[in-house]
Amino acid sequence: MITTNIIQRVLFVGYKGKIGTSFTIEKNNRQYLISAKHIFHNINDSDEIEIYNDNLWKKISIKTHFCKDKDVDIIAFSFEKNESITPRYDIDLGLGGTMIGQDAYFLGFPYGLLTDSGEINNKYPFAFVKKCIISAVDKHLIYLDGHNNRGFSGGPLVIADNNKIKIIGVVSGFIGDNVNKDENSGIFYANNISLITDNL
Repeated sequence: MITTNIIQRVLFVGYKGKIGTSFTIEKNNRQYLISAKHIFHNINDSDEIEIYNDNLWKKISIKTHFCKDKDVDIIAFSFEKNESITPRYDIDLGLGGTMIGQDAYFLGFPYGLLTDSGEINNKYPFAFVKKCIISAVDKHLIYLDGHNNRGFSGGPLVIADNNKIKIIGVVSGFIGDNVNKDENSGIFYANNISLITDNL
């Protein structure tokens, strides 16, 4: 179900002890790395992030881009000299074609788990894939019925639209149980990908 143009874009990232998921997109012939802003608390352009490659954490210099709405949990990074860190496959982006109740999928590295791709994925690990249902859309938030785990934050939320897989959102977090806020209630949420792509 998850095609090469999606899975080879998803990367395991870290920043000052926090880990999460990210993925690449292109706009105006420049590649960007997209993730959840809460992973990179207080980051600035003089910082470096880490990307897991060839069984090592590798530091990379970045330029940081934020959404206009500071409350939106999305961040984007661009690279020096218009570099690309993943293949530039064609990819569709945006909420168009999304329907309430349809199946969706999200990718990431739960609890830091990953699978070794060898040479297949340029020595980047393969992400885990999980399935969910689109429960509701409220302004910029997409609510989902599924079981999110820590580590999926920043990963892409994808759907099948006209036999093509497209990225519609960026995974942010889950709703806690009323008694135990750390207990996943089965409802989680993502932010509309257009909130960052419209600002790049």
